[in-house]
Amino acid sequence: MTRAGAHLYFVEVKTRRSIAARDAWGGGLHAIGWRKQRRLSGVAEVFVERQRLTGLTPHLAVATVEVVGATASVRFLPDAFDGS
Repeated sequence: MTRAGAHLYFVEVKTRRSIAARDAWGGGLHAIGWRKQRRLSGVAEVFVERQRLTGLTPHLAVATVEVVGATASVRFLPDAFDGS
C-alpha cells in the first residue's frame, strides 16, 4: 500500500523469472484471477474503514516484474482491475 495525494494504492506484485513461466501462465497480470481480485478488494475495503481513510480514493494496482537472465522489466498498472 502507498499513498499519493488523495489516492491510496494497494499494489499486488507478481514476478516471472523466465520467458517459459510468462508464456505458460500469461504474465504477472494474468496470475491474478477473480478470487484474488475479490480478496484484494475486500482487504482494501477493510483497511480503509479501520484506518478511517474514507477521504482517499483507493486503487487496486499491479506491478509486474519479468526477469530474463540479467535483465528485468517492470510494468505498473495503477488501476489494474475494479474493486467492486
